[in-house]
Amino acid sequence: MKLLSLNIEGGASDERFFKYVRTRAKTADIFCFQEVFSSKKPVKVDSGQRTDVFGDLNKLLKGFESLRLPVAVRAGEYFKTGSRVELCLAIFYRKNFSVEKHFGKHVYGTINSEVDFKNGKEANAVQCVKFDSFKGSFWVANFHGISKPGNKLDTPVRIKQSKTLAAVLTKLEGPKILCGDFNLMPNTKSIEIIEQTGMKNLIKLFKIKNTRNSISWKRYHNRQSFADFTFVSPDIKVKNFKVPYVLASDHLPMILDYKIEN
Repeated sequence: MKLLSLNIEGGASDERFFKYVRTRAKTADIFCFQEVFSSKKPVKVDSGQRTDVFGDLNKLLKGFESLRLPVAVRAGEYFKTGSRVELCLAIFYRKNFSVEKHFGKHVYGTINSEVDFKNGKEANAVQCVKFDSFKGSFWVANFHGISKPGNKLDTPVRIKQSKTLAAVLTKLEGPKILCGDFNLMPNTKSIEIIEQTGMKNLIKLFKIKNTRNSISWKRYHNRQSFADFTFVSPDIKVKNFKVPYVLASDHLPMILDYKIEN
């Protein structure tokens, strides 16, 4: 089975993003997306982000079902649509999978938080789905972490966030995969807390050099190399893991090829 995780930046990379997803849909079984906007009034703003990129992805990924978890409301002055725009986590999965459970847990803020990333206003959550496939049952946890401060180093709030996330993980029985945009550097206590649950850090094990690209480096005028992570429990057999350098977003996709250990 193959899982792809990507912070899609609201679809801001436009056709490069959609072309990449269309190509990967030929082989991927599960997509875990972060920074997905959902709205009843689709609008494309100057940044290229789309207020209903969730709807656009549903139209594109014909062979997939989808689950979204509203996390917060995007700042109204940013999307001048006159209607509610939700910031979501979203998982798309092939129709031959069945879902046993789906739930979300806020690790920071609430659904009523108004998100304005530039000014440090946000809410963050983990989306958990238990799948039942012909190859066995397993959990997928899709996560988006606190983005500020931009140095991606430990803060008391980030430490608390990781402890909350670790508590959620320990309650998920059976094989599990955790992936997403953690907004953290590798050598932080916040990442160590997740490793202490017994999950394997694939960014570390596969010696991945970076999960960002030139879109991010030009925009933020720095060359930060990390933000995104994938973790697996010991009963997930990793056949391959890679982070290809593509410009489908300001993050790089993480692609996991795996099977469930019986």
